[in-house]
Amino acid sequence: MVYNALLSANQRKVIDYLFRHFDNVSNLRGLARRLKITPMGIKKILSKLENESLVTKKTIGNGIFYKLNFHNEKTEDIVKYVLKSQQAPNPFVAVRAEDVARLRNITDLAVFFGSVLTKAEKANDIDLLLVFAQTKYKEVQTGIKTAESISTKPIHLLTQTKEDLKKNLHKPDPVVKEILHTGHIIWGYNLLYEVVCDEANTK
Repeated sequence: MVYNALLSANQRKVIDYLFRHFDNVSNLRGLARRLKITPMGIKKILSKLENESLVTKKTIGNGIFYKLNFHNEKTEDIVKYVLKSQQAPNPFVAVRAEDVARLRNITDLAVFFGSVLTKAEKANDIDLLLVFAQTKYKEVQTGIKTAESISTKPIHLLTQTKEDLKKNLHKPDPVVKEILHTGHIIWGYNLLYEVVCDEANTK
């Protein structure tokens, strides 16, 4: 069995990538190239994950392609562990996460995305996806204004309900898809896994 705490950094990379790119199938060489892991290293990781039924493989033409196995109950816990264990891409993002922490009790998902992840304090603004019930809109706006007064940078807010998120992943909406691929998740792992799992199981 693969125990969460014993996952290597490269195993976490593979699981994270397969989760975020749930709507694609990935082959060994493609994963090695994208994740900057040797093909042999990727092969060993995929073999281990396949033995634990965390990934499935499918032969298409002459290639073997891999996907995360959302039908395995262990997958949920391991994916959430991987997402939670990821550090902020830079100190500026870590501090900004603290600024918006007051919104945690009234929102279901929060993800930083865009230039703040790569440019840090040099970014012109802070892109933030928040998923919450429509009834919480005024509270969220108040919280955002407070966060902006602390950060001294404007927050470019993308708001969604849970149903909006489901629909936009299903389309798929290119902006939401890119946020899933590259965004830094602050909280809302349960909701994100639920929505991605539901969509993955329709494929």
